[in-house]
Amino acid sequence: MTGKRILGSIFLFLMAFGLLALSPEQAAQRLPQDPDLISGRLANGLSYYILQNPKPENRLEMRLYVNAGSVNEDDDQRGLAHFTEHMAFKGTKSFAKSEVVDYLSSIGMGFMNGLNAATSYEFTYYMLKVPTDDVQKLRTGLQILSEMAHAVLFEHAELEQERGVILEEMRLGQGPQQRVNDASMKVLFGGSKYAERSPIGIEEVLRNFDQATIKRFYSDWYHPANQSVILIGDHDPVQLQALVEEFFGSIPAKENPRVMPEITVPENIEPQVVIVTDPEFPYNMAQITWKREVRPTSTVGDYYQSLKEELYCDMLSTRLEELSKKPNPPFSFAALMNGNLLKSLGGTIGIAITPGGKAADAVKTILTEARRVELHGFSEGEFERAKTKLTRKLQQAVDQKATRMSESLTWSFISLLNYGDAYMSPEQERDLVNRLLEGLTLEELNSLGHSLFPDTNLFVSLTAPESAQESLPSEEALLALINEAKDSTPEAYEDKVLDKPLIAKAPKAGTIRKRLVNRQAGIKTWVLSNGIRVHSKKTDFRQDEVILTAWSPGGSSQLEEADLPSANVLGMYMGESGVGEMDAMELQRATVGKVARARITMGLEFEGFRASCSPTDLELMFQLIHQYATNPRFDEEAFDSFIDRMASMLENSLKDPQTYFFDQLSSAIYKDNPYQQSIHPEQLQDVDLQRLESIFADRFADFSDFQFVIVGNFDEDELMRYVRTYLGSLPGTNRKEKFQDHNIRPFSGVSEVRFERGIGDRCFASIVTTAPYRASLENRVAMQALFQVYNERLRENVREELSGVYVVQAWPEISRYPSPHMVTNVLLACDPARVDELLDAVLDTANEVITGEFADHYVSSARATLQNIYADRIKTNSYWVDGILFGITEDRALDSFLDYPEMYQKLDAATIANAAKQWLRYDKNMLKMIMLPEASEKCDEHGSCGEHDEHGVCGEHEEDGCCGGVDCTCEETEE
Repeated sequence: MTGKRILGSIFLFLMAFGLLALSPEQAAQRLPQDPDLISGRLANGLSYYILQNPKPENRLEMRLYVNAGSVNEDDDQRGLAHFTEHMAFKGTKSFAKSEVVDYLSSIGMGFMNGLNAATSYEFTYYMLKVPTDDVQKLRTGLQILSEMAHAVLFEHAELEQERGVILEEMRLGQGPQQRVNDASMKVLFGGSKYAERSPIGIEEVLRNFDQATIKRFYSDWYHPANQSVILIGDHDPVQLQALVEEFFGSIPAKENPRVMPEITVPENIEPQVVIVTDPEFPYNMAQITWKREVRPTSTVGDYYQSLKEELYCDMLSTRLEELSKKPNPPFSFAALMNGNLLKSLGGTIGIAITPGGKAADAVKTILTEARRVELHGFSEGEFERAKTKLTRKLQQAVDQKATRMSESLTWSFISLLNYGDAYMSPEQERDLVNRLLEGLTLEELNSLGHSLFPDTNLFVSLTAPESAQESLPSEEALLALINEAKDSTPEAYEDKVLDKPLIAKAPKAGTIRKRLVNRQAGIKTWVLSNGIRVHSKKTDFRQDEVILTAWSPGGSSQLEEADLPSANVLGMYMGESGVGEMDAMELQRATVGKVARARITMGLEFEGFRASCSPTDLELMFQLIHQYATNPRFDEEAFDSFIDRMASMLENSLKDPQTYFFDQLSSAIYKDNPYQQSIHPEQLQDVDLQRLESIFADRFADFSDFQFVIVGNFDEDELMRYVRTYLGSLPGTNRKEKFQDHNIRPFSGVSEVRFERGIGDRCFASIVTTAPYRASLENRVAMQALFQVYNERLRENVREELSGVYVVQAWPEISRYPSPHMVTNVLLACDPARVDELLDAVLDTANEVITGEFADHYVSSARATLQNIYADRIKTNSYWVDGILFGITEDRALDSFLDYPEMYQKLDAATIANAAKQWLRYDKNMLKMIMLPEASEKCDEHGSCGEHDEHGVCGEHEEDGCCGGVDCTCEETEE
């Protein structure tokens, strides 16, 4: 449909109602569908949705939605919805065993580039990506998706092999987060099937079910009338419609299909309260849920109600954010959201992360603020800012329409299929909202509180480390607090707005003293009068995006050890403190409706900036950078609040065994060198405001060695003007700095660290090796190919053949200083009894790669994957920013990354094997770190401790679990 026809249809739709007030007839009008969306239903009952989208070029995102998840399982099938998802990758009618994965990997579209799946309570979702410039690959991709829908084999040998993988996935999830979620969800979903149908299932079923049982689930629920196909990408939609008919229309309709049960969560008149503690839970959290019936957004009235609720929650969340930035705040983070949680349950959810001992205060504060709005309403200023922010977001979606990425569009169809929501075009939604807002009054919005926060169907949960047990209120005290907040009479909110410009007077502009042009890559370089070098690349990859990064050599290596705790939090503090006379909330109000952000960055070797904006807000982005650089805000009140919030986030972080493991691993690799460690809770006492200010003054005193990289859809004349004004005016003293060597060296030799931590029956293990690394484009390409092959062989050997893990992953980290080296880490989580066997398998796999004992198809798959990833990413602004920055930091040509395709084409087995010989030096340098569970009679085979009371965690909870957030259904991913 042409642009004029789209606008015409929108106009007619909007003219159908005046929108000063919605009549029942107007409210009942159906929302329009995006005119570019082709949708329909085949004769066998399968529905389809096809949307042409040009980005990335020559790619098609394919999705299969199955309207069945864990709540559709019979008692003897608990966990088999998720198991079925796995088996779809383990053999179909035309693709035996691993041939589905093998084929997609061979065309560069395997697990390393988009292949995935997910299972929730209510649906299963398969995600594939294929090229569209090769007809056979496109057809084969659709054939695979079709056979996943109706022709999965469930061969006995493959099923038994996958059983071990699923059990390891269950083991991996046996952490503190899952345990407290299990206990909370048992209450929230109490009395419904959701409370006993975690997608991962139960161990008894997973270990003992037979082939017939899982085939029964597949037969009952995998049929065309219960399935939908979503195709979004760069291809003729009419041709895709014909292909859907060809590949899916021939699937037989199900005769007498099993009736889909209606599963509901019972109402509760009195508040539900649950208090859960766990010895390993790393933070204190409060959640308040006001439950309601699920509500689709399919009519104008539905949308109007949703619009009002979005504005209301946004304004109330902003008030909570403001409170979080006060000294001694009741929470470090708090927000409200509204939406559908399940197909049968919606609600308003308030979530807060709290300091120890303040969980009750957090609940009281959220309830009191809701009560404050109920009594006094929002102010006109808050209302106008919320509308401005929303309308700008919708306009940005319109501006980005031509350059949207197909993958990002696929998720909207979950809401369509789960809840019956309409799928509108960005123009339709923007124009509808603008017209609806014309008739929306503040009085009407202020009256919404009672529907969002009703007196019934309230659920409150407090989750905390076991060590915080004594500071938590009792259930009775929490109920009393809830009742007290209902009847409270807080004073009206005072909306403070600082009516001052961000920069009162433009600084004196610098000059451009030198201009360079890389014509092949289209990169322009300007050298400013203060020494700053600016590299710019104008693109149309995204219509409404400009990205900036700035880099200067130096970083925390220039500081004394005593300064490191402060250096580690400097960037976070400055992002929370505001600039000049504006604190963080005043800055937020002053820039509402603008799309521009900036922050400082600092690492071991560098300091700099990261920023982004809409082209229309380009000047604001530069103003923010200039203000952070020359007029930072070091405020005692903001600092005290920041430290309080950091303490609440860090104080219990190392209680989580997984966090503790990575902390120990990082320390061991660099032999406890403080310059390679993140901040620990006890180090916050060493952070002070004066030290933060002095570090900033030192690191950002001289901009003469800064290099800025700017990529996006900017106006070049505007860019030049803002660069001269806001960057050219920054101080430059031509200070010369070199990396300061603080004896930062990775370990050498062969060693093993083995310790016990955690109550769960799971083991975390890592094998690390180090080797010298010479920076070059050739080595980077060889490294990329090596880890493609290494990870694929690890997946096949350790996961698939041995059924020993759910995830095994290898990755490299490269450091330039003090001498260039690579650290290679392989991580896995497994059965403690099998850890040595599986680590031996990792080393055997490494030896296969080193000796070149891998088939040629691994090389061709790596080559195809790298080429496809490059082809997709080269049309993104972030890839160009990173590529130019790579040239700067590696002292190479700025456009050197454009040589990747040619170098990928030359990859062969010898290159990969030689890379493995250079960098996988397990014979010379190897660190094994193994974290076993603590030996304790208190813990059962599931890692749960029987001594906890009914509000704690116990063995029965391994069956349930969900994070409970809006639109979250606790997905279990295939890879």
